[in-house]
Amino acid sequence: MKKVCVIGAGPSGITAIKQIKDKGHEVQCFEKGSAIGGVFASRSTYDSCLLTVSNHFMAYSDFMPFDERLHFWTRNDYFRYLNKYAEKFDLFSHIQLHTEVEKMVKKGRKWQVHIKHGNARREVVFDGVVVSTGSFQKPFIPNVPGIEKFTGDVYHSREYKNSQPFAGRKVLCVGMGETSADLTTEIADMAEKCVVSVRRYPRTTVRHVGDFNTIDTYTIRASSTMSHHADEKFHKKIFAQMLRHRNPAVRLMAEWTMAAGSASDQVSTKNNRLFPSIADGKVQTNLAGIKKFENNKVVFNDGVEEEIDTIVWCTGFEIEFPFLPEELRSTNPRDLYKHIFHPGADDTLAFVGFIRPLQGGVPVMSEMQSRYVARVFSKEASLPDKEEMQKTITQDKRRAEEEFRVTPHVTGLVNYTHYMEDLAQLIKCCPEVSFFKDIRLYYKLFFAPHFAIQYRISGPQALTKEAIKFIRSYPVALTGRQQRQVLFFCLMGKLFPSGKYKLKMFNRLKNENT
Repeated sequence: MKKVCVIGAGPSGITAIKQIKDKGHEVQCFEKGSAIGGVFASRSTYDSCLLTVSNHFMAYSDFMPFDERLHFWTRNDYFRYLNKYAEKFDLFSHIQLHTEVEKMVKKGRKWQVHIKHGNARREVVFDGVVVSTGSFQKPFIPNVPGIEKFTGDVYHSREYKNSQPFAGRKVLCVGMGETSADLTTEIADMAEKCVVSVRRYPRTTVRHVGDFNTIDTYTIRASSTMSHHADEKFHKKIFAQMLRHRNPAVRLMAEWTMAAGSASDQVSTKNNRLFPSIADGKVQTNLAGIKKFENNKVVFNDGVEEEIDTIVWCTGFEIEFPFLPEELRSTNPRDLYKHIFHPGADDTLAFVGFIRPLQGGVPVMSEMQSRYVARVFSKEASLPDKEEMQKTITQDKRRAEEEFRVTPHVTGLVNYTHYMEDLAQLIKCCPEVSFFKDIRLYYKLFFAPHFAIQYRISGPQALTKEAIKFIRSYPVALTGRQQRQVLFFCLMGKLFPSGKYKLKMFNRLKNENT
């Protein structure tokens, strides 16, 4: 048994506690906030926050909300879910709130962790450390010329709670991610003028397809076997239909999304809430980027000027690790082995939760990372030597930079299915399903939503009966015609393998009869 420290009790931290605890280790977590949940804790985000990933994709594989219909949780819904998870698995007894980690010092194969609780400081020695402080740490504000001379008010999206303070204002919102879509829409309803600035057309998806299916139920293994070219042809057919829609907001989203380029090459905004406001003229847009600020106005790169009195930066966050030794403070997850282990350290230090999936939710990916970390800490799995580890890091990084070349600044971006399968190989929890003995289940694994509970069918800490029952009962979102189209594109990808990074699903699912 090892003594393990987990830093941060957000969605990534609490699943790290649970998975490492399952292996029999002693775990202690330090959280500087007043509650678990990270950004989902009370008052840590804006009032109207609605998740952009459905409940079944946000839920941990060992705590699925079987009794809930498919829908999107609010911030409060998910905060309650996290607390239920912590209560069920007795995680609160391992978490010390209001406690900040100030410094970590390596002593051989152990870590001396310096913590502060109130005015008291002490040092605790651990055999292993998991850093799960999350990606939403330090607000990022671009250094735009003239910003120091701007005479109005400046906010970051982190400070936003509701639109009341923006009544009658002339507001510039910078960025068009998922948070900006919410904030800008709400601000536009209150402001005298609202302008949104982006540097390119954003790739956007809807929350729902039809009346019942959430967009992420189309995250399936089958589509991940297609080449990028085939995948894009499949999606273009959908957006071509949207271009003929009677609703101008739907047509506008389709036009912008098709102009943005391939869905496989970039991060997508899973929130289309802003387009009705643009179509209705409530929100003005500028896609040229900002050149400079001058007192009470903004000047864009295309020469357009707008008078404003308020700026809201929806420009994301920066990662920082001030408590780590200088040589281990890499803020690019792609410089880590499998986005988890630093090549400059040994197997006693892990980073969990610094990925951003192209599809699916971060928490379930953090759960998979934690399952792998737990195996490494327990010596059930071993890391490659430093040279081999660095070789793998370099290969994976180059591939990711090529694959997601449109949004290179999103350094934690990964393909959900590919990454989950990669870790499943290391954890030894890939679904063991026979095509001939259970064709129905095999079919569902290929075409039904790729929920994390698939990795509880077999392997360590399996929940076989619950997993199989849930997967068998879950409907397939694709129509029969769409399934045939996907199979056609998969076949073409195999016959003419011009695309990159296809998932070889049939090599991953073990078939007892072959």
